[in-house]
Amino acid sequence: MAGVALAFAQGASAATMLVSTSRPIVGLAYDGTYLAWDTRPDRCTFGNDDPASRFHIRNLANGAQANIAEPGSSPCARPTLAGPAAIWTDAGEAWDITLYTASLAVPTPTPLQAFGGRGPPLTDLLDTAGDGSLLAYSWVTYDFEDPDSCFSTGVGCDYVVTDYGLDRVVNGNRVAVPGAPLGRRLAASDGRIALQPRPITTPYPQPALQRVEIYNAVSGAVIATCEPSVGTIRAIAFSGPRFAVLTGTSTAKQIQIFDAATGDQVSTHSVNITVAAKLDMSSAGVLYRRGTRLVLLDPETGLRRVHQLRVPPAGFAIEGTRVVWASNLGGHGEIHALAAWNFGPATA
Repeated sequence: MAGVALAFAQGASAATMLVSTSRPIVGLAYDGTYLAWDTRPDRCTFGNDDPASRFHIRNLANGAQANIAEPGSSPCARPTLAGPAAIWTDAGEAWDITLYTASLAVPTPTPLQAFGGRGPPLTDLLDTAGDGSLLAYSWVTYDFEDPDSCFSTGVGCDYVVTDYGLDRVVNGNRVAVPGAPLGRRLAASDGRIALQPRPITTPYPQPALQRVEIYNAVSGAVIATCEPSVGTIRAIAFSGPRFAVLTGTSTAKQIQIFDAATGDQVSTHSVNITVAAKLDMSSAGVLYRRGTRLVLLDPETGLRRVHQLRVPPAGFAIEGTRVVWASNLGGHGEIHALAAWNFGPATA
């Protein structure tokens, strides 16, 4: 992984501001040369029909930008991005949520699937992932085991799974990944999806299984399976030949690195118990947050570089050797970028 060696070879430098907003930022996504973000209106709750509410997709290479209308009444998109295309949820009524898709070239939102509702039955969105041309999401529908008996006698009220899926978004349409299990957490890289399975046994929900499975996103073929050695899974990230799992116990956390082709564990790195439950990953390393610090971990050597922020970020991501993050300061938002090798000095 030559990018890792380069990222850990040079010294610190100032970050570049990419975006400045008049409102706080609530959603950030970054993939390739594309950046997506959303700002918060007065509130991110049902009933906020702000006609000026938009989220944005920008091509950082040429400056082209789409300002995408949020069709619902809760206009605070937290987009997932794959190249120039995004998916996000928006609420139409208090219990009704819709997953939409749009892109830089086709900025009109297209509805993909409805969630929530006043049931049971209920349908939940579990997670989303994006990379390159791959946008995917996992979902589940569940109902009372015996609705009539539950309503009349209070018996049969356990939830049972009635449907679930792992779907790709292709040209504004849903395409199922055949044979894929219910995914509690997702990550995507190079046409593959890593997921943490959740059992569909009754009563639902059951705790997610403590393993990660990698699938071909088109065929559904299983590529690899791994089981972290210590702790419960808190976050996953995926890039090229490696994927990373943040695990934790009541007293410790680790980032465990695995071979994406075989599922073999490559390395394990202890991290502070206060590390946030979010990871991102690229050829430059594994990016995580501890308080107001972004930390870049070399998955082979365990060396770390730190970049100190003024406030905890509203979101962060890494692509190649470029790190981006969003910060909210005094009621407005900023998105900055910094080359990985310009983080602080590498330390053990």
